[in-house]
Amino acid sequence: MYSKCYKNYFMIAITALMLSVLSPNLLACPSKNKTVLPCHHLNNGQKNSANKVVGRDYYLHVPKILSQNAPLVFAFHGSGGDKASAMIKYSGLVKLGSKEKFITVFPQGLPDHQNKPHWSDGRETFKWHYDHVDDIAFVKEIMQDLKQKNIQYDQQRVYGIGISNGGVFALYSACKAPNLFKAIGTVVATMSKEMLVQECASKSLPAKPVMMIFGDQDKTMPYKTEGEMGRAGSHSSAAIGIPIFASLSFWSKNNRCHEKTAAQWLKNSQNAVVIDQVKKVPRTWRRKEQTSYVEIQSSGCKYPVRYLEARMAGHRWHKKNHPKGITDFTKKFRVSREFDSQQKLWDFISQF
Repeated sequence: MYSKCYKNYFMIAITALMLSVLSPNLLACPSKNKTVLPCHHLNNGQKNSANKVVGRDYYLHVPKILSQNAPLVFAFHGSGGDKASAMIKYSGLVKLGSKEKFITVFPQGLPDHQNKPHWSDGRETFKWHYDHVDDIAFVKEIMQDLKQKNIQYDQQRVYGIGISNGGVFALYSACKAPNLFKAIGTVVATMSKEMLVQECASKSLPAKPVMMIFGDQDKTMPYKTEGEMGRAGSHSSAAIGIPIFASLSFWSKNNRCHEKTAAQWLKNSQNAVVIDQVKKVPRTWRRKEQTSYVEIQSSGCKYPVRYLEARMAGHRWHKKNHPKGITDFTKKFRVSREFDSQQKLWDFISQF
């Protein structure tokens, strides 16, 4: 009798542990929130891939000193090993938001077929997300929740920024729901071919301010030629993405800028003035700092398109005070400490 009870308790404990590890979004916000930001849960009835109702979570930063109608920034984390709480720590957006007086929302993506947080960005290879998850509706629900919490923000100055999969989603939203964000900013993200064909090129879109930050050594997203983007989806294949210069070309043509072709964007990037301001310091166990960057912008359009290329750097959120680490050895994941991604993005999007 006692052994049977103990066995039942053991099975309950194991089940609870598996649910907490394998399906973190089954619970409303993490029980141990290691971030300094409050986590908010929306009981909106969305389900995960196990058909369990999970609702959605987001973290919120509201500066202590704030004007009545402050700008609102949505910051979308990447896929794979990334999540909202991690982006809070590495992005520098909390400190910048306090300085520049804007509100920041860090939404949490739902787990995909590998139980890794992901945004539904139009890639059919992530079939369950593509078929069932409406992250644009999630963004709108967060906006409504902020109003119910009496958090005042300027509805004409809502911006969307993101890294990797989060950046792809921000671009996807600009085509799928053009009025959602006033301006878009991305880090190490481009567009998938299916997004371009199905959601962007097939529509008459309004002009949209867009800024893209990309590393020329990035192997996760296509740089000069089209290729696989990100992780493989639920059918063991990755979506095909267009090169970053083709994404720039699409938005500059959409905004009726002078710079229309991918070849023109590539040439302008190659001919741009290289900025190299970090002092080269010899190190015993890691390479010398090798990164630099160029920054160019379209001309003659209603809303500009801006491109910042981190030279000798890869698939990361680039930041001046990023801690030195093992990724310094590998170009495709190397951080550039020549500039702050968050400051560059804010300086651009805040103009609109």
